[in-house]
Amino acid sequence: MLDAVRRSGLHFVAFVCITMAISPTFVVAQGFVELEFSDQKSGELVSARILFTKSAKKLSRPKKLLFAGDQWLAEKKIQITPPNGDFEFVVQRGPEFHEIHGGFSIEPRAKDNVPIAIPRSIAMYEEHWYSGDHYSSLPLNDLQRWQRADAVDMVVSTEPVSSTNSKSGRSSTS
Repeated sequence: MLDAVRRSGLHFVAFVCITMAISPTFVVAQGFVELEFSDQKSGELVSARILFTKSAKKLSRPKKLLFAGDQWLAEKKIQITPPNGDFEFVVQRGPEFHEIHGGFSIEPRAKDNVPIAIPRSIAMYEEHWYSGDHYSSLPLNDLQRWQRADAVDMVVSTEPVSSTNSKSGRSSTS
């Protein structure tokens, strides 16, 4: 009888430990940061590239966020749930914008919004200059998203453009 009580007690302890390990309560205890990117002059929200340059702990990239190497594509706003600690970053947005260096600290249960205003270094359109990327092998959908982040006017892609033949419903490349 005593062995049965001990076994059921061990099952209960194991159940409590597993429940605590996967409980959403522990996720709530971790803080989050929302980074918001804007054009300094217009205040309009914009896409940009962000690179985290210094952190004592590993920073997990949010799902569905495009990345190239260590740079992430930040489309207007991103929310991250970093481990507690200090983080430094570099934000880039094409040839006509200054590079921004910044950082933040996160503590348990902290909720923070970090606005990042990106200033222009030159008004290219006023000078009748346009920017572009003359070679890219990215898929077209991804390419358009990176193009907005880099604030370039034109991109040449090596990917074939597909179109659908309306009569046959077949896809062809042109």
